Amino acid sequence: MTNQQIKDQIIRRIYSDTRIHPQEIKVEVSEGHIVLTGSVQSISAREAAESNTWAVPNVKIVDNRLKVLFPQDYVRPSDDSIVQSLVGLFSVDPDLYLEKINCSVIDGNIIIQGTVDKLYKKIRAGDIAKNAGGVLNVENKIVVVPQINSADQEIGQSITDKFFRNASADVKNISVKVKSGHVTLIGAVPNRASFDFVEDMARYTEGVVDVDNQTIIREA
Repeated sequence: MTNQQIKDQIIRRIYSDTRIHPQEIKVEVSEGHIVLTGSVQSISAREAAESNTWAVPNVKIVDNRLKVLFPQDYVRPSDDSIVQSLVGLFSVDPDLYLEKINCSVIDGNIIIQGTVDKLYKKIRAGDIAKNAGGVLNVENKIVVVPQINSADQEIGQSITDKFFRNASADVKNISVKVKSGHVTLIGAVPNRASFDFVEDMARYTEGVVDVDNQTIIREA
């Protein structure tokens, strides 16, 4: 597709998504590299705009520069109220209620810290923080400390086995490197769905501390 065709599809998707109020979104396209600028009303809208962009064929890189700008008549809760809300949400979440998670908020910018035993819990805490009212940005500094000391070779083998057990994803050109639980994925995949698949499979493997997904999307 031409740059203009890609741009038209992205704009069509963004403007048809009811989660987004795209009054000030600009889309720049250059050989599959997309830059989104402007403003949206929430973090979830910002992520929805990026998700819609990735859904368009031939998109290779998305540089999401959208800023969160609350509606004019929206009354943002105080930072203390946001902290209290997050503490309550973490305490009733079945995945997080036993974890040691602390949070601080400055002008709507959240920092969450602490330790958890699995990477998915860190991701879960970040998602909860993003959906709290009045949030402009979330910095997730939670440290993953696995309770089971899985050897790097075992972690890598487990991730690779997951790849090959799923025939629906084309991930045969992916290599997995593991060092002290830190996973790096290198290679090429044909689409965004395969990109997300390899990252999710690595994230939810026992012993993984974090995932650096360096795979690139290369259209067939």
